[in-house]
Amino acid sequence: MGSCGELYIDNYLIYSIKNYVDPLLLSIFQRSDLKKYERKISQRRQIYFSRDSEKNEIERAIEFSNNAKNIKHRLRIMGFSLEKVKREFEIYKNREIETHTELLKQKWVQENPDIKSKKMCNINILKNSTFKDFLNASKEILNKKIPYDIKIEELPTNANPLIHFILEFHHGFESLPHLDPRTILFSLLEISSDNTIVTYDITELVEGGYVEEADTLFDETIKTLDYNYELDEKIVILAEGSTDIRILKESLEILFPHVNDLYSFMDFHVSNAQGSASILINTLKSFIGAGIKNRIIALFDNDAAAKSALFGFKNVIMPLNIKIIQYPNINFAKTYPTLGPSGINNLDINGLACSIELYLGKEIITNDKGKFIPIQWKGYDKLINKYQGEILYKNKIQKQFINKIKDCKKNKNHINNYDWEPLKLIFENIFDAFK
Repeated sequence: MGSCGELYIDNYLIYSIKNYVDPLLLSIFQRSDLKKYERKISQRRQIYFSRDSEKNEIERAIEFSNNAKNIKHRLRIMGFSLEKVKREFEIYKNREIETHTELLKQKWVQENPDIKSKKMCNINILKNSTFKDFLNASKEILNKKIPYDIKIEELPTNANPLIHFILEFHHGFESLPHLDPRTILFSLLEISSDNTIVTYDITELVEGGYVEEADTLFDETIKTLDYNYELDEKIVILAEGSTDIRILKESLEILFPHVNDLYSFMDFHVSNAQGSASILINTLKSFIGAGIKNRIIALFDNDAAAKSALFGFKNVIMPLNIKIIQYPNINFAKTYPTLGPSGINNLDINGLACSIELYLGKEIITNDKGKFIPIQWKGYDKLINKYQGEILYKNKIQKQFINKIKDCKKNKNHINNYDWEPLKLIFENIFDAFK
């Protein structure tokens, strides 16, 4: 009879896979999402196979779960978007229409009026229903908790005909046109509240012996996704120096822990690589030449040195798996104090002197008098006809930020005591890199 792994939204079954853990579904979770607890068998959300005689027995539930907001964020980072889901929906819908149309030509279908009528009905529903129509029907199913084994005669006479089409095979939303189970999930999360819980219950798979060890399941299963670099390896983050890497890595763990497992940071200390815009450019050229398939995001400072280095890189053909991003412009940097031969002047330093330090929070880059620490103008770059600037007291600023990180790790309630908005702008660009 077999065992099933089941995906739920708010305790409602939407997808199931028999006899194995689906690596595509598992890819939306992290190791920290694994939950193990005891429950009665009768407390399972929905049970495929009757086990009435055992309903009061205690079992060890094993599942991965997180809220809809975090799951949708992870899918977004993987590259899912509503536009992509709509495109995949249309592709699969047209394939389904072709399949049913071909079956209508079969002799055994022509000789069976009920089957013929059913095929024609399915073709008609698919041809005349849009992605929005399916989404509206799905929303009604979830909101009203319509049983997935409902019979058509049990539905109200004015019920949306797509409801029965979606739930017809008693396996949740598997009848919804899709190419990837995460396409279904992303669609349904569009109509779910942020605090809705998404759960992948693998209890039966463990009980049935299809999973040997739940604690190592995540790493072992994700390894099987070697056919698609978008799913297999983590997204690699490169930056101009080891300080940038440490700051970004530590900040991601504090601000967005639910996506931490999706990224890997290239530590310059470990690799003994030197930090600078030109070195990062050379690293990217090496990766491109070697045909590296991992998704890579290269982060450059928002300054003159980076602009100059990237200017010499403009004719390089970039593969789709590599994205180049500069730190974003920041509003307070439009009138920032700078130190030059004529003394202190307030200037727009976006694109000239915004290194990682400018993004560490206003409380970190202000002095005892509450004023911004000035930018010191350095050398002149003839290639772009701009001066390069650098904030004073860099080491002191970095140490203060590390103390900020330590304080937040020690007490998470202190996170809101600090300014994180500039760093969040950087991460928003990172998250959307492969959208």
